[in-house]
Parts: sequence; structure tokens; C-alpha cells
Amino acid sequence: MKSYRLLLIVCIALATGCSAFKDMKEMKEKTNDMSADMKEMLAHVKSTDETSKKMAENVVSTDRTSGEMLQQVIQTNETSTKMLAQVIQTNKNSSNMESIISRTDRNMDNMYSDTRQAISAQLRKDTYDSLMAALTMKDKLSEAFKYHLTYEYQLWKNSGKDDGAKRLELMDLAATEYFAKIESLVSKTMTDEIIHEIALFLKSPRDYLTKSWHETSKNKDDYSTLVQTNNQRALLALSATMHKVNPSQSEVFVKTGVQPVSMYSMVTKALTQYGDYNLGKKNYEEIPAYIETIQDNAPLAVRLLHFRHNFLAAMAFGKLHEVDTSLWAGVVVHPEAATAELKAKTSLWQLDLTGKGIAFIHKMNLYLQYAVTTKNFLRSIGVNVEANTDRDMMMAYRNMRFDDAIALANKSNKALSGKIINFIETVKEYRKLDSRDLLGRSKI
Repeated sequence: MKSYRLLLIVCIALATGCSAFKDMKEMKEKTNDMSADMKEMLAHVKSTDETSKKMAENVVSTDRTSGEMLQQVIQTNETSTKMLAQVIQTNKNSSNMESIISRTDRNMDNMYSDTRQAISAQLRKDTYDSLMAALTMKDKLSEAFKYHLTYEYQLWKNSGKDDGAKRLELMDLAATEYFAKIESLVSKTMTDEIIHEIALFLKSPRDYLTKSWHETSKNKDDYSTLVQTNNQRALLALSATMHKVNPSQSEVFVKTGVQPVSMYSMVTKALTQYGDYNLGKKNYEEIPAYIETIQDNAPLAVRLLHFRHNFLAAMAFGKLHEVDTSLWAGVVVHPEAATAELKAKTSLWQLDLTGKGIAFIHKMNLYLQYAVTTKNFLRSIGVNVEANTDRDMMMAYRNMRFDDAIALANKSNKALSGKIINFIETVKEYRKLDSRDLLGRSKI
């Protein structure tokens, strides 16, 4: 029994010792785990210290950079202030420059205007003198052509001082000078008739305008294209070239769209509006000065257009016959040759275009078309065209026959054939514009 108790005690002691040993082992393991955790925490702390140190260094660096940036901003502001001051000064300088340029432009405009006026006037004098001195009709036509191009309105630029008002002013100056020249060239007989017509108009404008522009020149040779006086041949040359336009106007049209004007367009516009102003259809106070100037010279302007349609028809006839000694296209003036050529056409004759090129026929047709256009215009304003037509020249055209020309057209190429037919049609149209029974015979 005593042995049994002892054995029990020993067993209990052994059991208790095993449990304590197990607990000690677990404590040791936990202690080891805690030690590892502590090492890991120390490592984290160390890493955090290094990160904090780097962050501190970055903050210091950022502060330094911010300071530098602030310095740059300050410097930029100072530079901007200086630039602003320079801009302000530049604006002041620019304003001064604009003022100088504006004054310079005005001075240049004035210089150009004065120079153009002087040169234009001198050129007109020179070309007019050459026109009067020329011995042949060919040379007179050349000088008349140049004379029309020298008027200052032909050189108007539509810029600077050359505005619309300036153009109208230049057109009036041109019309005033032009008709003074024309009046100095007309025959004394015609001058007397013009004075008489002006007196009729002043006596009764309404009665004057309801009749034809007075019927005919008292001197049948006034509109003859075979005239021998130098003044009248100068008139013919001026009338035939009054539609000419300086290339300078064409350039202005291309750039600005402003239509060119010529002495012919000015005259026809003024005569078209003659009744509108004089019969109260338009306010006379609003009449452009050049219109008034031309209307004041209306009888003379109508006479000039009669010269034009007669001589342009003669130019086509002279070119057709190559009468080089004629008054129309000759080198030497021999009116006898032209007279003989014209009188030969008082009977029927064939239009012969053999050997004539396209350019030749085109130019001839152009002359006659100008004549037709002028006669049609005169008729449109009530002018008696037939009574003021060169009778011999009209008879020559009316006696023209086209059989040979049509046969030539039928066997020619398309371009040449077209030009021949166009000329024939223009001749027919020209003949329709004269309704009189010439030489007392039936119309052909």
C-alpha cells in the first residue's frame, strides 16, 4: 500500500513535469517569434528613417527649386515690364512713323498728280501738233489715236486721291478741252449752222427736241470722206479714234472692276440723257459736270459722230481696195485716185476678197461695224442720219454684190469662211441704215 502511493506520487510528478516542459518549449518558441518580429520592426523603422531622411532631403531640394523658380518669376516679371515699356515706346515710334508715312503718301500723291497733269498736258500738245502736221491719213490716224490716250482721265488709278469724284473732274476737263479743239477745226459753214442750232434751242428747247436734229448740213461736202482741207481730215481722224481706251484703264478694271470710259462713251451717254435733263425727267442739279459740258456742245457732238460713221465706212472701203494713194489709207495724198475708185462703184461691182487673210477681213469688218454702231446710236436719239451720209460712199456699198465672195467662202476653211460671211452681213446692215432713193433711182 505504501509502495502504491509512492508510485502514484511519482506518476503525478512525472505528469506534472512533462506539462511544464511542454509549456517551457512553447514559451521559447513564442519568444523566438517575438524576437523575429522585433527584428522586422527594427528593419521597418530603419527603412522609415531612411525614407524620412530622403523626404527631408527632397523637401530641402524642393524649397531650393521653389526659391530658384520664384527668382525666375521675378526676373520674368522684370523682363516683361521692360518689354512692355519697349512695346509702348515702339507704339509711340510706330505712331510717329505712321504720321510720317501718311505725310509722305500725301506728298507722293501730290507729286504724282502734279507730274501726271503736266506730262499729260505736254503729251496732248505734242500729239495734237503732230496730228495737224501729218501729211497722210495713215499718220493722222496714228496721232489721233495717241492724242485720245493722253487725256488724264485715261490715267486715273482708283486709289489715293484718284477717287470717283476726281475721275468725274478729269472727265469734265477732258470734255471741255476736247470740244474746244473740235470747234476750232470745223468749217465756217458748219460753225454758222451750229450757232444757228444753239439759237433755236435757246428759243424753244421743247420744240427743238421734238424735231429731228436739224436736218442736214447746208454744204453737202461737209461729210465727204474725200475732203482736202487739213482741218477736216484731222476731224475725221479724231472721230474715227474717239473710242480708244488707254491700257491703264484696262488694268484698273482688272484690279477693281471699274469700267473704262472713252470720249465716245462719254459723248453717247451725254447725248442719250439730253432730253432727260432738258425736259425735266432728271434733276438738273445732279447732272455730272462732263455731261453738262457735252450737252452744252450737243450740236457739235452730233456733227462729230456724223464724221465718225462716214469715215469708218470709208476706212473699210479703202482697206478693201488697197488704194494706197487714197485719203483713207494712203502714204501720199492723191484725192484724184480715191475719187476715181469711188466713182467707179456707182454701178454694180463684185466684192473680191481673193488673197485676203483672216486678219485683213476682220479689221475691215471691225471698221464697218463701228460705223453701223454709230449710225444706229444717232438714229436712236432722233438724228437724221441719211441726210448726213457721204452719198458717194453709200452708193458704192449699195452697189456691192457678193457672188464672188460667197463662192470664195464656200471653198475656204471654216475660220476664213466665217469672216467673209460676217463682213457680208455687216455690209447688208450698213446699207439698211440709208432709206433714201440715192441719185433718184430705185433702191437696189
